[in-house]
Amino acid sequence: MRPDRISVTFVEEQVSGSARLLWDEAPKTCEQVLRILPLEVQAVHAIYSGSEIALEVPQLPQFELENPTTNAQPGDIACVYLPAADYYGIDADLPEILWLYDSDARPGMFEGPVPIGVFARFEELAPIAAASIDMRVSGAKRVRIEVAAD
Repeated sequence: MRPDRISVTFVEEQVSGSARLLWDEAPKTCEQVLRILPLEVQAVHAIYSGSEIALEVPQLPQFELENPTTNAQPGDIACVYLPAADYYGIDADLPEILWLYDSDARPGMFEGPVPIGVFARFEELAPIAAASIDMRVSGAKRVRIEVAAD
């Protein structure tokens, strides 16, 4: 049976949030993400994009976006693959998992908006949003993503 949720945890703070996988909208992306879980990496605040947290995930292969948007909503969790040749300031291809925690988030780079593939949505955003907001001041934090326990 395929999992229907993932858990995102700020490791040091022990703050977690559960997210529902969007199997109907992004089945291939859900499968790709599940293949690399559990995952624990450094997360950074993508301040240029507004209220966005990004995790560089080298294990993600280059992929076609499913459920693409440039107008994601707070609570959306997405994947993006940024080829170095296409974006200013990127020295190597950049596969990311990211989430948006407030309505000012607009994923983008110097060249303009960047389409992302939404594959999950937080069920309760408040705890994750609070820890995400803190990153504007405190800096990068360790984050773990895993299949949620039922």
